[in-house]
Amino acid sequence: MQKKQTRRAILKGLGGGVTLGLISSACGNAQGSGKETPGTNSSSTSPPDDSINIDSNSGNNELQDEEGLDSAQICQVMPDDVEGPFYFNPNQVRSNLRNDMDGRELNLSIQVVSVNEGCAPLENALVDVWLADPSGRYSGYETFDTVGDDFLRGVQVTDTEGRVAFQMIAPGVYPGRAAHIHVKVHYEDRTYVTSQIYFPDNFITNILSDPRYSNSAEFVRNEDDAFYDVRNECTMISQDEGIPAEAFFIVGLAR
Repeated sequence: MQKKQTRRAILKGLGGGVTLGLISSACGNAQGSGKETPGTNSSSTSPPDDSINIDSNSGNNELQDEEGLDSAQICQVMPDDVEGPFYFNPNQVRSNLRNDMDGRELNLSIQVVSVNEGCAPLENALVDVWLADPSGRYSGYETFDTVGDDFLRGVQVTDTEGRVAFQMIAPGVYPGRAAHIHVKVHYEDRTYVTSQIYFPDNFITNILSDPRYSNSAEFVRNEDDAFYDVRNECTMISQDEGIPAEAFFIVGLAR
């Protein structure tokens, strides 16, 4: 018999934060968009097509809440996605990426687990994230007149529970792309995942109505983004006005 937990219990077990799934999206186990994702990091592992069910016989709890989130949806390898042209490692081990930028505050918590080890938490993995500001600019590039800046970039090392947490702002958008956050996961001198995390369309629609995002490009739906994969879309846990938004996403690596 499979054990079940409420979302409240899941979040409590993850330290109360938002969880990013480097392995899998917490939003569903759909088969992906089928769209080509060029530019994938060649050092990444080839993710298996199947996911792993967790039951009480293996000593792991099935994760399920009232919205139907369960282990079959969670414990699968996160698909690779295009790296994009604006990656660099600023060597900034930090959790707060805001650099005093004005935008919709977003807390993003990531848990890295090992899919082929019963979804056990993976300690000492490096989680590297970067995203565009409310105007659709990336830091550190002449293209955006941001050379010398390192806003909205950072690295964290997972703890004994495989967790990291980032404080950021919701990403801006630029022509042709839906809102997204770039992610790399490194472990023992190897890059296992190079991918992107997406948000529900309604959340980004609300964000882009914020005057602070008035210089962003026009809204692009996830399904109209050539690189979007439904398995990489997160679930919003909280998006109430006046408090930081929180997104839920669980991650898994195949090692």
